This record gives sequence, C-alpha cells and structure tokens, in this order.
Amino acid sequence: MGRRNRPNESEEDEYSSFEQRHVQKRQKQQPQHAAPPPPPSDPGPGSKEEEEKRARKAAKKQRQREKKEAHKREQAAARELRERKPKKKKKEEAPAPDGSTIISFMDPPPPKAKGDGGEREPAPASPKAARKLLSKPMGIKYYDKQVGRGAEVVDRKAVRVAYVGKAADEKGKVFDRSSEFSFRLGKGEVIKGWDIGVQGMRQGGTRCLFVPPNAAYKMQDVGAGRGATLYFEIRVL
Repeated sequence: MGRRNRPNESEEDEYSSFEQRHVQKRQKQQPQHAAPPPPPSDPGPGSKEEEEKRARKAAKKQRQREKKEAHKREQAAARELRERKPKKKKKEEAPAPDGSTIISFMDPPPPKAKGDGGEREPAPASPKAARKLLSKPMGIKYYDKQVGRGAEVVDRKAVRVAYVGKAADEKGKVFDRSSEFSFRLGKGEVIKGWDIGVQGMRQGGTRCLFVPPNAAYKMQDVGAGRGATLYFEIRVL
C-alpha cells in the first residue's frame, strides 16, 4: 500500500513548478511601493544664490550713497554761487527830459549857501512813497502826484485850479485852500512859485510844489511863519 500512495518524481516536479508560479503570481499582485524622493538640498551660506543676493543689496546701498553725495555737492555749489553773486548797484539817476535835476528823497539835503536870508530846504513829502523831486528855477521843487491827460496849460491864458497850501510839507499846518481858483499863468497874478511851478501841467493832473520864500511871500507871515518854505498841492480843473 505504501508504494501505491507515494507520488512519483514527475508529480513532485509538477507540484514544485506549480508552487513557484503561485508565488510569482502573488508577488505580481502585491503593490510595489516606490522609494521616497531624496530631500531637497539646503543651500548653504556660501551658495551662489546667496552671494548674488548679497551683491545686489550692496550695489543698491552704494547707489543710494552716491545719490546722496551728489545732492550734497549740488547744494554746496548753489550756496557758493549765491555767495559769489555780486550785489546789484543802484542805478544812477538820469536828468529829467526838460534838463531839470532829479533829487531823490533819500539824498541828503544840499548845503545851504551863505547869505541866503535864512531860507530852508523843503522837506520830503513822504519817505514811504520814495518820490523823485524835480527842480525848477528859483529853487522851486515839485513832483507830479498824478499826470493829467487833458489839455496842457498855456502861458498867459486863464487856468482854473483847486489847491491846498501848507507850511513846509504835506504834513504841515494848512494856511490856505480853495476848491476853485482862476488866474492867468505868467501874468504875475499869483506868486512866482505858481507861475513857474504850474507850467507843463495838464488838465486833470495834480502837482505838489515846494516853494522857497524868495519865490513866495519872502519874510511875510501868511500863516506858515516868517520866511517859511510853502507846500502847495495843485490840481488843474
């Protein structure tokens, strides 16, 4: 009986090959796990990317420093140019078209001649206005407060004016005034200061006259004091 149940060699070989196929099949059916990817390499402090980053940062700081230094140099050059710039010189005063002398209010008064009878130079009307005084014969000085646009006054013809008279200057005491007054220019109907000072005016104009006593009332007191310089503001109507 033992011989009858014992498998022969061919059967054993068939069984062994069956087992091998079964094991291979099971291995194929099992999922194969892929190996994990290697971790990324951490660039060290001396890597190429880090060096480029530091180089860009240093270049940026260098440009900023150069820009600041250039701005400082420009400011210093502008300051030096302002310091070297020469101051403007005052323009020399040219003579008036009619040949009369222009006198500035800022100029010192001319020296008084001996034996002038105690005449006083007229005071400026207003230092703030910085007006220019023009001179006429007999020491008469004037400036046009407003230049008229009408007809010019004619010598030997009637002139109609409004005026106010004060002592010394426009801030002085009022001694005479009129809203309308007529006279013939150059006929001696008024003081010489008027006959000379009103010449050249136009209708609508206003002129301020500084009349010394020798061209006015001399030593006569008309309310402004003996031998006083008189101030007239005259408007041609």
